[in-house]
Amino acid sequence: MRTIVCTTGTSLAGPNNRFTETEGNAPYRQRIQDRLQREQREHPTDFLVNISAETNSLAKLKVTAKDRIVLLRTETQDGQVCAEGIKTVIEQQFDATVSIEEIGGLQVSDATVFKKNGVQNLFAALDRHCILPGGDSAKPGVFLNMTGGFKAVAAYLVLYGMLYQVPVVYLYEKSNQLLTLPPAPLQFDWERMQPAADAFIHLYKELEVSKKEFFERIPGASYEDRQWYETLLEDVGQGKVNLSAFGLLVARRLEQDGEVDEAVLMLSPSALKVWNSHADRRHFTEMLEKVQNPLSRRSEKHAGHRATDLTICKPITPGAPRMAYWVDNGKVYVGELFAHHDDYERFYGPNGPKRKKKDYGISEFSSLTPLDGLG
Repeated sequence: MRTIVCTTGTSLAGPNNRFTETEGNAPYRQRIQDRLQREQREHPTDFLVNISAETNSLAKLKVTAKDRIVLLRTETQDGQVCAEGIKTVIEQQFDATVSIEEIGGLQVSDATVFKKNGVQNLFAALDRHCILPGGDSAKPGVFLNMTGGFKAVAAYLVLYGMLYQVPVVYLYEKSNQLLTLPPAPLQFDWERMQPAADAFIHLYKELEVSKKEFFERIPGASYEDRQWYETLLEDVGQGKVNLSAFGLLVARRLEQDGEVDEAVLMLSPSALKVWNSHADRRHFTEMLEKVQNPLSRRSEKHAGHRATDLTICKPITPGAPRMAYWVDNGKVYVGELFAHHDDYERFYGPNGPKRKKKDYGISEFSSLTPLDGLG
């Protein structure tokens, strides 16, 4: 079964059928019905091709009853009427399962609302339908169909598809060729983002700041890095900036990892014992500070271990201390600290305890603050 997520527009209404608020939905809907009946009567073989961009592209995708179609519509009245009409046609012609979802703020009359609300809500909807829960991976069999809808959305869909490895399809007008933009091997450069963590999170919370203030929060940024950070920003006038489409996607990725704020460090009794028993805590401090910051947490080298569902923080230096932890609701739970690589190997070796999350009592964890020696 495939899931095809489609943005929808008003092509179903036809080129000369305009919606007016004074007239209301009923006459607009009736004119659409009249057009559909006429097209089906006069052009039965080209019916799906002629009536809308959405149905034309779905026909080229060879939709069947096994497929699930998600129609993302604008919050406008004409967008609602047309999406409902498209849903009916899809159900009748393809026998597929169809749902409609309104995207708040997705409209063409107010660019500010579109950027602040519409794009955010669009990305949230795409996350729900395209991404596996709690991860960065796309769900199997998901496609983004950007043939319908207004052009301003297309760039965001392409960027989303590339960064989240979701195939994007597009049918040019009434051609017979369906274009597919395959997932590109692109990843966020989290390591390069680290110096801008404070500036980025501050902008995300404030929504809008001066460009001067943004870069003042990145001391020592080179000209090359400054140009790279510019891709996170969009000028809004009067020297102020907000997050660009790319910046919003970075923020959404961080939110999936917990919160954009620095996480609270929580140590298990065994981890706290190791922490308190070592006078030289440099390596531990470095690891803890990195996993506390969401951007640093993303860039730090981690490894999995088949014996546990905890994440292993694996420093580059051979034999250096390691840490086993997980993140939940804005807190980093450190299950184990290993002062030496041998300790780590014994713990997860054949005869070791090999603890998983369920083996720890959350109530027994203690918070670690700068007063305890961190920072």
